[in-house]
Amino acid sequence: MLHANGKPAALEAFYLTIDGSRSEEYRTNTHGHYLAEIPVAEKNVTRRKIKVYASKFAKCETELNLQPYTGDSQIVVEKLDRQGNPFIQARTNINTNQVGNYSGILLLITARGKIVKTKYFPPSNDPGFKLEQDVIDKVSPAGRVLAFYVHNDQLVADSSIFHVDAKCREQLELMPKAPMLRPGQTSKLTVKGPSGMWVGFNIIDKALLLLNNNNVLKVDKIFMEMEAHDLGCGAGGGTNSEEIFKNAGLTILTNAFVNEERIRRDKTECAANQRKRRAVLDENGCYYGVNPVCCEQGVQYAFDVIYKYETDKQHFKPDLSEPVPYIECYSKARKLAETYKDKVPSKCPLAFYEACFVTMTAELRDSEFATGRSILTVQDQYKLDVEQLAEYGVRDMKIRRNFETSFFFEEHMIGDQGFTTNLTYRDSITEWTIQAIGISEKTGACIAVPKEVNAFKEFFIQVDLPYKVTRKENFNVKVTVFNYIDSQKDARVYLKGVDALCYSAAPGQHSPPQSITLPPNGAKTITFPMIPLEAGTFPIIVSAFVTSDITPNADMVEKKLLVVVVFPY
Repeated sequence: MLHANGKPAALEAFYLTIDGSRSEEYRTNTHGHYLAEIPVAEKNVTRRKIKVYASKFAKCETELNLQPYTGDSQIVVEKLDRQGNPFIQARTNINTNQVGNYSGILLLITARGKIVKTKYFPPSNDPGFKLEQDVIDKVSPAGRVLAFYVHNDQLVADSSIFHVDAKCREQLELMPKAPMLRPGQTSKLTVKGPSGMWVGFNIIDKALLLLNNNNVLKVDKIFMEMEAHDLGCGAGGGTNSEEIFKNAGLTILTNAFVNEERIRRDKTECAANQRKRRAVLDENGCYYGVNPVCCEQGVQYAFDVIYKYETDKQHFKPDLSEPVPYIECYSKARKLAETYKDKVPSKCPLAFYEACFVTMTAELRDSEFATGRSILTVQDQYKLDVEQLAEYGVRDMKIRRNFETSFFFEEHMIGDQGFTTNLTYRDSITEWTIQAIGISEKTGACIAVPKEVNAFKEFFIQVDLPYKVTRKENFNVKVTVFNYIDSQKDARVYLKGVDALCYSAAPGQHSPPQSITLPPNGAKTITFPMIPLEAGTFPIIVSAFVTSDITPNADMVEKKLLVVVVFPY
């Protein structure tokens, strides 16, 4: 069982009914699983109907129909635990007095579309074997076992999905050389792990992780993604051998008799798993056959929330916190379910929530707004400030312009001595989170403990621009100057002139400075009013200088301004 956010519903109560019997309460284990024993049906029963629902959510029940196997010869295979050791065990109704009519029994273990273990047995009633550690490592977190034999040219088969402990079976360690550095600086990164392991890297701005922890590489997330690559469908089994092979995700080449129509599978996706990952609707519906209106309303609600947030933040409440998608969407979906519980199908609120959550998350990813007020002075001494800083030994006059929030999406193989590379960090003042995932043929997947690297300067500026502005719109460039020095500092801030942007500087020249006094370990915000005259993308370059001979400092930042044309209707 899973929660709406995809996490296992551990130790949760639920109810189960069989063929309309009285509901019995059960509780999942720490992995969100429960193994229920279903009594054998009478011979004249052709179908078993099982219903499962969580406490207080009877209208959101899940229904499963079980149909009997149609063949006379049978085999059942499953994973068992014997005294803490995992075993694969099969049981058959083979007549051991007529073994000449049977082929041998073949047991196969597959994981993510690959056969990782095969075992052959002569005709018998209970073939089985112990799962060795090397197979467990390759299968983790889940695999399928398929068992089959041939009796009088008839194929007899069974399959079952099984899980093993999803955990890292090798140690992967990240070792950045410098835990503290300046923005844009280059530093070494070393990773240690088993030789031959492929490691994928990602470095991400920690601020993004605070806003949305879906970007954090977690062990359970990785193993869930690995399990999603299973080519099989369902938990295993089927009404006939052809269906069992098809559901196991395997192709069969045999001279035994099989029904070609039953065994053909035209799509890699399972019928029950064809869920949309983005809120894009088509004529066939949106969520397990739910009416598309449910998804459309979810998408529209997300747009309404984002529009209100952007409007309030841009015009009325600059300090307004952004909406949290799962809270906004869940609250509305729950209200929908409670208000219209007798009119709306039970799965409509789920479809509403999913469409709303995906849409709102995607829209927030691109939303950025800032406002401010104008302060201008008339003195121009840019060149003098640069010369004084050079005399005081300030050589770091590089413009910070690369503000990517994530980078280093690369894969490398670890050697006997590990792997070391030089990383050039981006120009942001932030804390970087280094993430790595390793995978090998022998031991499966493993995630390293993330490491943090701080990129910091004692004196720096932050330039905030609107996501876009329209031609001839009067707006403000907001600049915040930070002083993390234990003494008060006087600074001058300049804005460089650009062609087609109207403010108090000619193209290529620097504006008169705005002089500010910064308190110790404090910050101040100023604004530059501007009117764009043409559409396009323009560089906004801001410089801030402290020319004190005791602690001289400088910072320069470039951001891009998007100007668009709004055509009248």
